[in-house]
Amino acid sequence: EAGGRHSPRLVLALSPMAAKKQNPLHVQWYDFTRPVDTLESEQAALAYFAQPDVNPFYERNSLNERVRQQAGMMDPAIMRQSVGLEYEVVQSQPPHLHVLRKHYRNSPSDITPMAYYYIARGSAYQCPDVSSMFMSRLSTTLHHLNEAFGKATGAVTFSPARGHEWAQRTPTRDQEALEQKFRADTAGSRRDHTRETALSAQVHNILGGMEAELASNHKRPAPALPGQPPKVPRQ
Repeated sequence: EAGGRHSPRLVLALSPMAAKKQNPLHVQWYDFTRPVDTLESEQAALAYFAQPDVNPFYERNSLNERVRQQAGMMDPAIMRQSVGLEYEVVQSQPPHLHVLRKHYRNSPSDITPMAYYYIARGSAYQCPDVSSMFMSRLSTTLHHLNEAFGKATGAVTFSPARGHEWAQRTPTRDQEALEQKFRADTAGSRRDHTRETALSAQVHNILGGMEAELASNHKRPAPALPGQPPKVPRQ
Protein backbone atom coordinates (compact mmCIF):
# COMPACT_ATOMS: atom_id res chain seq x y z
CA GLU A 1 0.00 0.00 0.00
CA ALA A 2 1.68 3.22 -1.14
CA GLY A 3 1.11 6.76 -0.02
CA GLY A 4 1.25 8.49 3.34
CA ARG A 5 2.75 11.44 5.08
CA HIS A 6 6.32 11.03 3.80
CA SER A 7 6.13 10.85 0.01
CA PRO A 8 9.88 10.25 -0.69
CA ARG A 9 9.69 6.88 1.05
CA LEU A 10 7.78 3.72 0.34
CA VAL A 11 5.05 3.22 2.91
CA LEU A 12 4.09 -0.39 3.48
CA ALA A 13 1.50 -1.52 5.98
CA LEU A 14 0.19 -4.77 4.49
CA SER A 15 3.01 -6.29 2.39
CA PRO A 16 6.20 -6.94 4.39
CA MET A 17 7.44 -9.51 1.87
CA ALA A 18 7.40 -6.90 -0.90
CA ALA A 19 9.26 -4.49 1.36
CA LYS A 20 12.06 -7.00 2.00
CA LYS A 21 12.87 -6.87 -1.72
CA GLN A 22 13.36 -3.09 -1.53
CA ASN A 23 16.37 -1.22 -0.21
CA PRO A 24 15.54 -1.08 3.53
CA LEU A 25 16.83 2.49 3.69
CA HIS A 26 14.06 3.50 1.26
CA VAL A 27 11.25 1.89 3.22
CA GLN A 28 8.95 3.56 5.70
CA TRP A 29 6.57 1.47 7.76
CA TYR A 30 3.57 2.92 9.53
CA ASP A 31 0.69 1.22 11.32
CA PHE A 32 -2.38 3.22 10.34
CA THR A 33 -4.53 1.39 12.90
CA ARG A 34 -2.69 2.65 15.98
CA PRO A 35 -2.58 6.30 17.13
CA VAL A 36 0.91 7.75 17.61
CA ASP A 37 0.02 9.00 21.11
CA THR A 38 -0.24 5.41 22.36
CA LEU A 39 3.56 4.94 22.19
CA GLU A 40 3.99 6.27 25.72
CA SER A 41 6.67 3.82 26.90
CA GLU A 42 9.50 1.62 25.70
CA GLN A 43 7.31 -1.46 26.07
CA ALA A 44 4.58 0.12 23.93
CA ALA A 45 7.13 1.08 21.25
CA LEU A 46 8.57 -2.45 21.16
CA ALA A 47 5.09 -3.97 20.92
CA TYR A 48 4.25 -1.54 18.11
CA PHE A 49 7.39 -2.54 16.22
CA ALA A 50 7.06 -6.28 16.87
CA GLN A 51 4.39 -7.09 14.29
CA PRO A 52 5.75 -9.89 12.08
CA ASP A 53 2.73 -9.97 9.77
CA VAL A 54 3.01 -6.33 8.68
CA ASN A 55 6.38 -4.86 9.71
CA PRO A 56 9.12 -5.71 7.15
CA PHE A 57 11.87 -4.75 9.64
CA TYR A 58 10.81 -7.31 12.24
CA GLU A 59 11.82 -10.96 11.92
CA ARG A 60 9.54 -13.71 13.13
CA ASN A 61 12.44 -15.96 14.22
CA SER A 62 13.71 -13.41 16.77
CA LEU A 63 14.00 -14.08 20.49
CA ASN A 64 11.26 -11.51 21.06
CA GLU A 65 8.75 -13.51 19.06
CA ARG A 66 9.79 -16.88 20.47
CA VAL A 67 9.57 -15.68 24.06
CA ARG A 68 6.24 -13.97 23.39
CA GLN A 69 4.82 -17.18 21.95
CA GLN A 70 6.02 -19.22 24.93
CA ALA A 71 5.52 -16.81 27.83
CA GLY A 72 2.73 -14.63 26.47
CA MET A 73 4.90 -11.50 26.64
CA MET A 74 8.38 -10.29 25.65
CA ASP A 75 10.05 -10.86 29.01
CA PRO A 76 13.50 -9.14 29.03
CA ALA A 77 14.77 -11.46 31.77
CA ILE A 78 14.08 -14.56 29.67
CA MET A 79 15.55 -13.05 26.49
CA ARG A 80 18.69 -11.98 28.34
CA GLN A 81 19.39 -15.59 29.24
CA SER A 82 18.82 -16.81 25.66
CA VAL A 83 20.95 -16.82 22.52
CA GLY A 84 19.76 -15.45 19.18
CA LEU A 85 18.44 -12.44 17.30
CA GLU A 86 16.87 -9.81 19.54
CA TYR A 87 15.23 -6.37 19.27
CA GLU A 88 15.61 -3.90 22.12
CA VAL A 89 14.65 -0.27 22.71
CA VAL A 90 17.88 1.59 23.49
CA GLN A 91 16.65 5.20 23.62
CA SER A 92 13.21 6.64 24.03
CA GLN A 93 11.60 10.08 24.11
CA PRO A 94 7.92 9.14 24.23
CA PRO A 95 5.62 9.37 22.53
CA HIS A 96 7.28 10.72 19.35
CA LEU A 97 10.76 9.17 19.18
CA HIS A 98 12.01 5.67 19.97
CA VAL A 99 15.24 3.98 18.86
CA LEU A 100 15.55 0.20 18.61
CA ARG A 101 18.61 -1.95 18.14
CA LYS A 102 18.71 -5.29 16.34
CA HIS A 103 21.51 -7.41 17.72
CA TYR A 104 22.60 -11.00 18.14
CA ARG A 105 22.74 -11.98 21.79
CA ASN A 106 25.64 -14.32 22.56
CA SER A 107 25.31 -14.25 26.35
CA PRO A 108 23.64 -12.14 29.05
CA SER A 109 26.49 -9.59 28.80
CA ASP A 110 27.65 -9.98 25.18
CA ILE A 111 25.78 -8.74 22.10
CA THR A 112 26.74 -7.98 18.50
CA PRO A 113 24.88 -4.95 17.04
CA MET A 114 23.47 -5.57 13.56
CA ALA A 115 21.18 -2.63 12.72
CA TYR A 116 19.28 0.26 14.24
CA TYR A 117 15.74 1.47 13.64
CA TYR A 118 13.88 4.52 14.84
CA ILE A 119 10.18 5.29 15.20
CA ALA A 120 9.54 8.98 14.60
CA ARG A 121 5.91 10.00 15.14
CA GLY A 122 4.71 6.50 14.39
CA SER A 123 6.79 5.94 11.24
CA ALA A 124 9.53 3.31 11.42
CA TYR A 125 12.76 3.62 9.43
CA GLN A 126 16.07 1.80 9.31
CA CYS A 127 18.99 3.99 10.33
CA PRO A 128 21.49 4.42 7.46
CA ASP A 129 25.00 3.08 7.79
CA VAL A 130 28.07 5.28 7.30
CA SER A 131 28.78 3.93 3.81
CA SER A 132 25.25 4.65 2.56
CA MET A 133 25.28 8.18 4.00
CA PHE A 134 28.68 8.92 2.43
CA MET A 135 27.66 7.59 -1.00
CA SER A 136 24.36 9.50 -0.92
CA ARG A 137 26.02 12.81 -0.08
CA LEU A 138 28.80 12.23 -2.60
CA SER A 139 26.24 11.47 -5.32
CA THR A 140 24.29 14.64 -4.47
CA THR A 141 27.47 16.73 -4.56
CA LEU A 142 28.52 15.35 -7.94
CA HIS A 143 25.04 16.00 -9.35
CA HIS A 144 25.13 19.67 -8.35
CA LEU A 145 28.70 20.07 -9.62
CA ASN A 146 27.73 18.63 -13.01
CA GLU A 147 24.78 21.01 -13.22
CA ALA A 148 26.97 23.99 -12.29
CA PHE A 149 29.64 23.13 -14.88
CA GLY A 150 26.95 22.58 -17.52
CA LYS A 151 25.46 26.02 -16.91
CA ALA A 152 28.89 27.64 -16.81
CA THR A 153 29.86 26.02 -20.14
CA GLY A 154 26.66 27.27 -21.77
CA ALA A 155 27.39 30.83 -20.68
CA VAL A 156 30.78 31.02 -22.45
CA THR A 157 31.13 32.28 -26.03
CA PHE A 158 34.15 32.23 -28.33
CA SER A 159 35.19 34.31 -31.29
CA PRO A 160 38.57 34.36 -33.13
CA ALA A 161 38.88 38.08 -32.53
CA ARG A 162 38.00 38.24 -28.83
CA GLY A 163 38.58 34.67 -27.62
CA HIS A 164 36.52 33.24 -24.78
CA GLU A 165 34.21 35.53 -22.83
CA TRP A 166 31.13 35.34 -20.66
CA ALA A 167 27.89 35.94 -22.50
CA GLN A 168 25.80 38.77 -21.07
CA ARG A 169 22.21 37.63 -21.06
CA THR A 170 19.17 39.62 -20.06
CA PRO A 171 16.67 37.49 -18.11
CA THR A 172 13.29 37.03 -19.76
CA ARG A 173 9.95 37.39 -18.04
CA ASP A 174 9.64 33.63 -17.71
CA GLN A 175 13.03 33.43 -16.07
CA GLU A 176 12.12 36.22 -13.65
CA ALA A 177 8.87 34.43 -12.78
CA LEU A 178 10.76 31.19 -12.15
CA GLU A 179 13.23 33.05 -9.95
CA GLN A 180 10.42 34.55 -7.87
CA LYS A 181 8.77 31.14 -7.53
CA PHE A 182 12.08 29.66 -6.44
CA ARG A 183 12.47 32.31 -3.72
CA ALA A 184 8.94 31.66 -2.47
CA ASP A 185 9.45 27.89 -2.43
CA THR A 186 12.77 28.30 -0.62
CA ALA A 187 11.15 30.48 2.04
CA GLY A 188 8.42 27.88 2.57
CA SER A 189 10.97 25.09 2.83
CA ARG A 190 12.89 27.04 5.45
CA ARG A 191 9.74 27.45 7.54
CA ASP A 192 9.04 23.70 7.31
CA HIS A 193 12.64 22.94 8.17
CA THR A 194 12.43 25.11 11.29
CA ARG A 195 9.45 23.11 12.55
CA GLU A 196 11.40 19.85 12.22
CA THR A 197 14.71 21.11 13.64
CA ALA A 198 14.21 19.77 17.16
CA LEU A 199 13.28 16.22 16.09
CA SER A 200 16.00 16.14 13.41
CA ALA A 201 18.65 17.21 15.92
CA GLN A 202 17.60 14.42 18.29
CA VAL A 203 17.74 11.83 15.52
CA HIS A 204 21.19 13.00 14.31
CA ASN A 205 22.60 12.91 17.84
CA ILE A 206 21.30 9.39 18.31
CA LEU A 207 22.68 8.26 14.94
CA GLY A 208 26.10 9.66 15.86
CA GLY A 209 26.17 7.54 19.00
CA MET A 210 25.08 4.45 17.08
CA GLU A 211 27.80 4.92 14.45
CA ALA A 212 30.41 5.14 17.20
CA GLU A 213 29.10 1.96 18.81
CA LEU A 214 29.10 0.05 15.52
CA ALA A 215 32.60 1.32 14.71
CA SER A 216 33.98 0.27 18.10
CA ASN A 217 32.33 -3.14 17.71
CA HIS A 218 34.25 -3.76 14.47
CA LYS A 219 37.65 -2.33 15.42
CA ARG A 220 40.63 -4.27 14.20
CA PRO A 221 43.25 -5.26 16.83
CA ALA A 222 46.44 -3.22 16.80
CA PRO A 223 49.50 -5.02 15.34
CA ALA A 224 51.66 -6.71 17.97
CA LEU A 225 55.19 -5.50 18.65
CA PRO A 226 58.09 -7.85 17.89
CA GLY A 227 58.31 -10.53 20.56
CA GLN A 228 54.81 -9.87 21.93
CA PRO A 229 51.65 -11.93 21.36
CA PRO A 230 48.83 -10.22 19.41
CA LYS A 231 46.16 -8.48 21.50
CA VAL A 232 42.65 -9.83 21.31
CA PRO A 233 39.91 -7.13 21.50
CA ARG A 234 37.52 -7.43 24.41
CA GLN A 235 33.92 -8.40 23.57
